[in-house]
Amino acid sequence: MNFDLLDNLKLDHEGMANAIAQDIERILTHGGNDTARLAEEVAKTPDDVVAWFDLGVAITSDVDMLDYLMSQKFIMLNPGTEIDENTQYADNDAKNGLYEKALKCFAKVLELDHEYYGVKYQMGIVYANMQNYGEAEKCFLQALKDDEEDASAAHDLAMVYHDMGDEERCQKYLEMAERLVEGN
Repeated sequence: MNFDLLDNLKLDHEGMANAIAQDIERILTHGGNDTARLAEEVAKTPDDVVAWFDLGVAITSDVDMLDYLMSQKFIMLNPGTEIDENTQYADNDAKNGLYEKALKCFAKVLELDHEYYGVKYQMGIVYANMQNYGEAEKCFLQALKDDEEDASAAHDLAMVYHDMGDEERCQKYLEMAERLVEGN
């Protein structure tokens, strides 16, 4: 095997740091590839409820990518340090800015079709990630009202109750989620 070729393909430390910084800036200004594509789609067809829904989901996914890239930046700046899976590396203001954009997309979905399936669940995820547990609770409860067999909504509602310190309701909805999964 030609190791020189493999060595030449590796980015140096500065090159990798620059690539990560560029990806972070791209996500913050234009979004990831799916977000950019879907933003163009909703600009062309502003009444396309599916495109608005998908754009909101894509923006929500951008937050995960932003956090991943920020963890990689952390590694580059702190060689030899291990990543803590429980640590959020992205700035809360940056994440919340993206979450607000996602919520605007979901609001547009509801404006176009107030019964669009899944939008309340997605909004619940965003609110839970923003630690706005009261709004997350409302959204997940509505998702369960819309679909009594939504195990994901039951599970995520349980996690909201856990984060709120309400272990009794957390356990109730964890059991519900388990029953729903077993029933399928």
